[in-house]
Amino acid sequence: MTVGEFFHMFKESAKDLFSNSLLFLFGFMIFVYITVLSNISVFVNRRLTNSFTMTGWFIIFILVLFAGMSYIFSGMLGFSKRILEYKAEWSDFVSYANRFWWRNFFIILLLGGTGILIGRIAHVLSFVAGKSLGFDLLAAQAFFIIIYFAGLVGGLIFLTYSNFFLVIKNLSFNRSIRHSARFVSAHYPQTLALSVIMFVVFFVLSWLAGVFGDLIEYTLLIPFFILVLMRFIILSRHSFEE
Repeated sequence: MTVGEFFHMFKESAKDLFSNSLLFLFGFMIFVYITVLSNISVFVNRRLTNSFTMTGWFIIFILVLFAGMSYIFSGMLGFSKRILEYKAEWSDFVSYANRFWWRNFFIILLLGGTGILIGRIAHVLSFVAGKSLGFDLLAAQAFFIIIYFAGLVGGLIFLTYSNFFLVIKNLSFNRSIRHSARFVSAHYPQTLALSVIMFVVFFVLSWLAGVFGDLIEYTLLIPFFILVLMRFIILSRHSFEE
């Protein structure tokens, strides 16, 4: 894939996004789901009295959160796949969501757990280095970002397409992970470039706090990047090799 073709994906994905308004609705569904569930969690936490019940509720909250997100994301992935094949309809979203949410749930748990682990490692290392080397706040934050990003591109990046291959090829959990790792290995520079772009975009967006920033993330950026990654897989000549 040439540089021109690489950036052409973004242009075509933007066209697809604005030509298929249901994608905005699906993204808004994620926003509403997370917002409602978070408010419920705050309400429940205020009424818990000990660490045991708080930990139990946290586990329940995460499982319910990821299950709902898995359902919507599975539908969005299938819907995006159908867009690139020919034409997508509401029934495609429901069909793919019902079919793949359970397997996708475990992939999302893996992605979320790995991301949290990398974040904790980066936090601890940046804290220790900041104390040892006398970093000020900005230097410590920059060091955290560097470590966190290194963890993403050195580890989590190989899981990037797991959800996509699950839906595209109807694979098991294990085979989805393996297929993603092989695909990333064969297309590491392009995947790294995509990861950097997404990292920068979402990091900059994090400065825009509040509901408006969240709406942009869920209703615009997430559907857009799903289309970009789906298009990249389909256009890449090695994407369906076993």
